Amino acid sequence: MNQEPYKHFDLRNWLVIWDGNGPQNAIKDWISCAKRIANQMNVRFSEPMVEVVRSRDFTKQVREILSDYERTQIAVIVVPHGDEGTYYELKRICLEDLGIPSQCLHPNKVMKANMSVVTKVVIQMICKVGGAPWKIDLAEKSLENTMICGLDLHHSGEHVEHKFKKKSVVGFVATLGRSHTTFSSGVSIQDSGTDIAQVVTPLFKRALLAYHKHNGKYPEHVLIYRDGVGITEINKVRQTEWSDIIDLLMDISENKAPDMPPTTELDPVINFNYVVVLKHIQTRFVRAEGGYGNPSAGTVVDVDITLPGVLEFFLIAHHASPGSSAPTRYQVHQNESNFDANFYQNTTNKLCSMYYNWFGAIRSPAHCQYAKVLAKLIGQAEIKKDHQDLSNRLFFL
Repeated sequence: MNQEPYKHFDLRNWLVIWDGNGPQNAIKDWISCAKRIANQMNVRFSEPMVEVVRSRDFTKQVREILSDYERTQIAVIVVPHGDEGTYYELKRICLEDLGIPSQCLHPNKVMKANMSVVTKVVIQMICKVGGAPWKIDLAEKSLENTMICGLDLHHSGEHVEHKFKKKSVVGFVATLGRSHTTFSSGVSIQDSGTDIAQVVTPLFKRALLAYHKHNGKYPEHVLIYRDGVGITEINKVRQTEWSDIIDLLMDISENKAPDMPPTTELDPVINFNYVVVLKHIQTRFVRAEGGYGNPSAGTVVDVDITLPGVLEFFLIAHHASPGSSAPTRYQVHQNESNFDANFYQNTTNKLCSMYYNWFGAIRSPAHCQYAKVLAKLIGQAEIKKDHQDLSNRLFFL
């Protein structure tokens, strides 16, 4: 990738930690490769500080080292033997305790400094310090004053007094600016056993505060894509998740919401829009013209097989592998902005290309995937809470 990122920050203060095992020039070669790739993107990576940990208690010494580098922009840590337990413990230290973005690497990725692999790592590092590798022209003028959000759950658990207790993590990610490359994120942890997010309002409230701080006003439109829910649970979602959000928006409009900036004449009425994303469906599409094959990326079906009286469509945003394409089904259940079908179809299709961990489109809007990855990291690492100092960047990629 030689293209300059849409938004980036030079790395002038970063740190590399490893255990010193392997060829001594391996870490130098990896750093040189990363700097060269960053330079091709017109991003400056200064020479990092390199710390070698030779203690048997790797994570303990890493914590001590990071405590001395609290102002580092990002810590790159080579995880000994690629051990998963060590990886998650390091993530807990960096994210929950210290609030430092981290990039953990398997030793094999360092010993074999493959250009394509290192390029992906460099892009992740750019994201984790607040950058954005690219942006998509969403064209719709109404999106300039829109806060787009993604919400998903991850079912995991935590060890409490030597017992494993099932938990679910709600991930919430929103974009704040006109380019939709500035982010706000948050998580809440709840008892497992349901796909319904029991506590959404505080996460939504945090995102609204971030939007107001970034723009000096509230958004005119809020567009939430809700992934990870089954079609039979939509009524429960209506009764809990979005009814609570609508109540909050009503309180904000009447200046009755505590801890929220008061509305002024410059603030529009906030229109609430809610789209349910359904991926686990049995529907498949096949292109019949010119020989059987997969439909092209961007294919939309909104007639014949859609429900009457519902703003609904099927979308294949990604290039599918051989076989029948698995579309994603979208149902618009709240549309206070009165956006039409073309708006939802075009916007959704473009948002599927905004996921920075993949070159190309994915099956659902990037905001949903960000929420999913965030919730999964917090759940599997058994992190009790996210660090608010990192909530304005994609630290979880």
